[in-house]
Amino acid sequence: MSSPPFTSTYAAVRAVANVAMAGNYRIGRLMRVHLGVLTDRSPVPTDSSSVFTKVDLYRVTSGFSLTGASLSGSIGLAYGWGRGDDRTLVVTAGGLPGLASLKVRTLNFIYALSYAF
Repeated sequence: MSSPPFTSTYAAVRAVANVAMAGNYRIGRLMRVHLGVLTDRSPVPTDSSSVFTKVDLYRVTSGFSLTGASLSGSIGLAYGWGRGDDRTLVVTAGGLPGLASLKVRTLNFIYALSYAF
């Protein structure tokens, strides 16, 4: 008996630097507006045949917070987007590559409420 050989796989990585910046501005005695941006770059190299797909992500956030003597809360939205490299999933019988690409879009509603005794 013989067993079929396994396909070799490997994972390659590269160094990345991500950036995040945020700030807030008081628009009243109790209220603030918040804004932020960030990157989430993939450590997978572009020219890699790694089992992982490179997807670089970007994100923006915004919100409002209200702070009182005992009660405080915040609401906000976060939007993220990114795109992965095209990958060959299969090769057709005619020898043409079957390509696939990945797009990421997220929208998050963020909220918090706290009460201090």
